[in-house]
Amino acid sequence: TETTLPPERKGPQRLVSYAYTVLDSTTGFKSEKHHVFVNPGVPMDPKSTSKNGITTEMLVKKKDFKFHHAKLKAVLQRPDVIFVAHNANFDAGVLRNEFELIGVPFPDVPVIDTMYLPATVGFSVSGARGTPSLELLCELLGVVNKSPHTANADADATASVLLGLLRHASANITDTPSSKGTGI
Repeated sequence: TETTLPPERKGPQRLVSYAYTVLDSTTGFKSEKHHVFVNPGVPMDPKSTSKNGITTEMLVKKKDFKFHHAKLKAVLQRPDVIFVAHNANFDAGVLRNEFELIGVPFPDVPVIDTMYLPATVGFSVSGARGTPSLELLCELLGVVNKSPHTANADADATASVLLGLLRHASANITDTPSSKGTGI
């Protein structure tokens, strides 16, 4: 997601762009991509524009979230979908807020956060303080993010980071008694 701070910074950030990349669960290849700009109904905050490059003029003739929500909801409600994002708490919070603003519940969907996944799978991010940035993970995993802080490029980069971390995890699985069927 890409967002803007509301006027006078009162209230939650508003959605101005979102993208998703669907990975085929059997092949790991990108099977579907979608990106839209969303008119948030408020002007872009200059600080937000400096980060994501999106201006009020770019959004003024775009459709609002109510127009776009059905397609996103349909994807999130697929039985095999897992919502994956870097800093998923933020992205899911922004989307949840947008759904609430139009009176539609946010779909109940499992979540993986690539910000915390490296620690879970034992991927070393030495030198990182706290949780690693998407930029750092891309660098460590050899992923090229052609346009950081754009929803489309970040969605693709996050998908590639996820695959890299899962490959790391699968390469480092050790045999345990329970994995051989002889354990408890």
